[in-house]
Amino acid sequence: MCLFDVKRTHLSGRVSNDGRGGVSAFRGGTLAFGAAELRAARRGRDRVSPYVLGGFGAGVSRPHVKGMFPDAVSNDVRAMLFGAGIHVPLRAGLSVFSDVRMIIGAEAGELLAMAPVRAGMACRF
Repeated sequence: MCLFDVKRTHLSGRVSNDGRGGVSAFRGGTLAFGAAELRAARRGRDRVSPYVLGGFGAGVSRPHVKGMFPDAVSNDVRAMLFGAGIHVPLRAGLSVFSDVRMIIGAEAGELLAMAPVRAGMACRF
């Protein structure tokens, strides 16, 4: 089964002080990301079934502008994803699911990695 997914993720920025004069800062920001994925289930749509997934996605990240990071930037993001989950049908065309996925990609020349755990409802029409 081929699916399309759109998500928006927000990470808060933070500043840490190690007590010896060292400072570490994370800018945080917002990521808008769309992906196409393939799901392979062991059983049909009408039965409870585990599945695996894989796909590719693209999006845009917008890091926060704060005191230590005064410049506004927008970065292109490209990533691949893979994971596994379970699909539970409720009635014809309606089901619930839960999955965990690993998203690995690049943003502004840096590594991007996320491991979201999701649960939701799917409607087929």
